[in-house]
Amino acid sequence: GAVHISGQDSPLDVVLTAPSPLPVALPGAVTVENEGGFGVVLVPGSAVTTPPEIVPGLAGTAIPANPSRLALILKVDPDNAGLVWLSSAAGQGLPLAAGDPPLTLNTDAAVALLGTNATDKVYLMEIIE
Repeated sequence: GAVHISGQDSPLDVVLTAPSPLPVALPGAVTVENEGGFGVVLVPGSAVTTPPEIVPGLAGTAIPANPSRLALILKVDPDNAGLVWLSSAAGQGLPLAAGDPPLTLNTDAAVALLGTNATDKVYLMEIIE
C-alpha cells in the first residue's frame, strides 16, 4: 500500500511494506489518498514545526549513519545562493541546487554534504523502520 500526499510543490509518495508510524509535517493545504488501510492522522498547520535542517558550510558535514533508516529525503532550501554537493568535495558527487525536487536516498549509511555558500541549508527527513 501507499500514502500519497499532494498539494505541495512536490507531491510525496510513501510506500510502506507494513503499517508503521510515519510522521510527516507539511505546511499548507494537502490532499491525502490512502491505499492499503494505513492510519492517517492530520495535524493542524499551527502544530507543524520546521523540518530538521543542516547548514553544511564550506568545510562540509555528514549526516550520521542510522541502521534503523530505510530512506533519507533531502531538500535544499529554495533561497540557497550556491550549490550543496552530495559529497565531501566541491565539484564531485551530485550537486543540489535551489529549486531541485526532493532527493530520496535509500541508505542507512552516513551521507556527506558540502556547501559552496556558508549559509545554505538542506532540510532532511529520515524514514525509520
